[in-house]
Amino acid sequence: MREKILILMSSIRKNMEVIDGLFEELKKVYKDYEKTGDHYRLIASGFFLAQIYNGFEKIFEEVARVFENQLGEEYWHSSLLKRMAMSIEGIRPNLISEESYTYLNDLKSFRHFFRHAYNAKIDPRKFEIVASSAERLSKVYKTPVAKTHFFQGIEIQRRQCGDEVGIMESLCRSHACWFWI
Repeated sequence: MREKILILMSSIRKNMEVIDGLFEELKKVYKDYEKTGDHYRLIASGFFLAQIYNGFEKIFEEVARVFENQLGEEYWHSSLLKRMAMSIEGIRPNLISEESYTYLNDLKSFRHFFRHAYNAKIDPRKFEIVASSAERLSKVYKTPVAKTHFFQGIEIQRRQCGDEVGIMESLCRSHACWFWI
């Protein structure tokens, strides 16, 4: 289990770097859209917004595989996000706050639309709402405490606990071991 946790930590770090870059791209392209009204800039903004959610979902999938050993049922995208906001006794504390859950749920819904609405145009007024959720999420997500809490807690537990049972028990005892995005 210790190796799985170390691999998970490395993977999350890499995914967080990618998500940071996607937030920056979204900010630039959406600002251009607001200045010009160019519909193609709105589409590009939608692409980056959907990719941001994909990045978070990738992290959630990895956490679920390491600690829960499953993704879930037919509607696994929704249930995965809900599970990341829940503390699962004996397995892991919650990974995201309720506030982040709300913003991520907005992004998930938009991503679904963006993937499947091949014959529909993005409504700029509706997109503005989702872009606002993304902006709020970026502020919550980018706080140094949110980004380092998880890794500091895991590293402390890794040093203190030589066996996987000790690591799991220590992780499940304290929310301080997890980052809240």
